[in-house]
Amino acid sequence: MKSIVIAFVLLALPVLSQAQTCFRATQALPEGVASVLCVDEVVLSSDEKQLELIGQDYSVPAFLDVVQTSRHNEDKLNFKAQGALVDIWQSGCGNGLSAKLVISGRTEYGEIHPQSLNVSVEVAETNDTCHSEPQKYVVPFALIIE
Repeated sequence: MKSIVIAFVLLALPVLSQAQTCFRATQALPEGVASVLCVDEVVLSSDEKQLELIGQDYSVPAFLDVVQTSRHNEDKLNFKAQGALVDIWQSGCGNGLSAKLVISGRTEYGEIHPQSLNVSVEVAETNDTCHSEPQKYVVPFALIIE
């Protein structure tokens, strides 16, 4: 019996040691836009064109497009990536909502530390897609420290 328990504990250690990094919106978001975003790991593609968000949170896109990079030196690269969370524009003068996830950070020696990321959501919303310009604002997210 002891060997079964020890084997279970040893097999569970990698799962238990891999903690998620979560971010919470600092102000209210429209209905349908997640206010908490969690990732297990963040990886920049080898061609530096996509940012992969690995985790169990299906409210977050798996891949974001890298829209800006700047190299600090050979080993450090700053990046900005974005991807749609919600994009609903009703025809016939209905409601419109767009929410874009924006993540910026730095890769150092090929690694990205999720705790050091800057996360925000750019929102554009209107109640009349025909006759009014959408209200636009940015909601920053803060790291949840447990």
